Amino acid sequence: MSVPSDIESYLTPDEKMVKIGKSRKWEIFITDKRVIFRKGGMFGKEIVEASYRHISSIEYKKHTPWEDIIAGIVAIVLAFFVDDIGSLIISLFLARSRVESLNLGLVWLVFTIFFLTVGIASSVYGVLRSGARYLIHVVGRKPIPLYGKGLEDIIKIIRQYREKVEAEITK
Repeated sequence: MSVPSDIESYLTPDEKMVKIGKSRKWEIFITDKRVIFRKGGMFGKEIVEASYRHISSIEYKKHTPWEDIIAGIVAIVLAFFVDDIGSLIISLFLARSRVESLNLGLVWLVFTIFFLTVGIASSVYGVLRSGARYLIHVVGRKPIPLYGKGLEDIIKIIRQYREKVEAEITK
């Protein structure tokens, strides 16, 4: 397992890396003592450490981003009415004879293709984004959302270590 240097600097000398995983936004580093979440981008990096005793719960939700799918459907429907809507808007601002003299067929075709493309892309994106969503509740902070496929093993290991720590506390 190749541990990045910035994460390695967080580890104590006797801490062992158990598993490394990835969600859509977070990289997940599971050790025998805690979980380290790392998120980075163009504008900075965020690292969150959570000991197993501070993970209060793990929430599971089946997630379907309906807002993307509905926006796509609306754009597709608009594509079929763009000619009528455009003609109505232009007729409000220009005299009827002026509108009739304009050849707007190409403009409406471009707008139709644009709305169809955006609508299909948004709907497909929404379908592809659907899947499992886990929220890791850590005491003292907002839940950490984990989206993506293949997180079941990560969650299983976190639960096992959490149970182990809880058993040690109750002894």
